[in-house]
Amino acid sequence: MIGDADEDLGIPALTHVDATASLYTAGTIPSLILTMLLGVVVMTSEYQHRTAAAAFLLAPRRAPIVLAKVSAMALVSTAWALLIVLLNFFVGVLPLREQLGGLHVSDSRIILPIIGMVLAHSLWAAIGVGFGVLMRSQALACVTSISITFFGTIAALMVTSLAGVFGAWVEDAAIAFPTLATLSMVSAEGAGSVSSLVGALVLVAWALFCTVGGIVLLRRRDVT
Repeated sequence: MIGDADEDLGIPALTHVDATASLYTAGTIPSLILTMLLGVVVMTSEYQHRTAAAAFLLAPRRAPIVLAKVSAMALVSTAWALLIVLLNFFVGVLPLREQLGGLHVSDSRIILPIIGMVLAHSLWAAIGVGFGVLMRSQALACVTSISITFFGTIAALMVTSLAGVFGAWVEDAAIAFPTLATLSMVSAEGAGSVSSLVGALVLVAWALFCTVGGIVLLRRRDVT
């Protein structure tokens, strides 16, 4: 039962707020991966269908075109994230409202993870567009972005397991990986904490690195 701890197994109790936040933000990571891939496809399709050259000839300044793609994807991903929250509400939270002790819609420990989830979708979309700018090949960009996400998560978990040997700073450093940074933003436990803010800044850094790096490379690249 929610809120009960299994003392024999040493499993901590899952509070009503924790459980509710998890339901509101359920499916975040798979959704973020799809959002990132959509950003990749939106950008690389310009090269695949040879429309990039025409666009850049009409507008020689390439940065605004890329930023327009990022802005469009941010809007789409925000709408998508809100739709997921709405679906989670009707499918998960509402049917279990009695077991959860209510809907908790006014609790900051619920609101902040939802905001973090929506923000994360926008930033992962920007990361996807950035990968698409950095790599012309759609297949290569998709494989690379998924590989970094998948193997990066495994590496992050391995790093956190070493915290007992090298100290807590190792576990803190693991937040540099996008998936763990995202998880710190969507958990009720970290709502409003320093770790959630750091997680958001990490994702912003990833988005800036991919987008700005792509723009710099694009300025030196022949798009024909």
